[in-house]
Amino acid sequence: MPNCLCETRRHLFMSQELLKNIGIVIQQKYVLLYKSKLEFSIAADIDERTIRRVLQGHQNVSIEVLSKISKALNTSISSIIQEAELM
Repeated sequence: MPNCLCETRRHLFMSQELLKNIGIVIQQKYVLLYKSKLEFSIAADIDERTIRRVLQGHQNVSIEVLSKISKALNTSISSIIQEAELM
């Protein structure tokens, strides 16, 4: 049983790390295309507060949100995730 709890904690840590890395990847890309978070959020059609939480790694990103973000960044969802996983 202890192994199960340990695996759950490890998975949770990895998920949090991936969310943080997705935020970093998005941050790196959006600053090259937009002057502000507000401009980026308008282009992505996502509330600026949601964008801020995603960039900070505090938002569990839905496919819908990630799709809107990837379109605004002229990239693919898979590209964002792949870059985040390599960090």
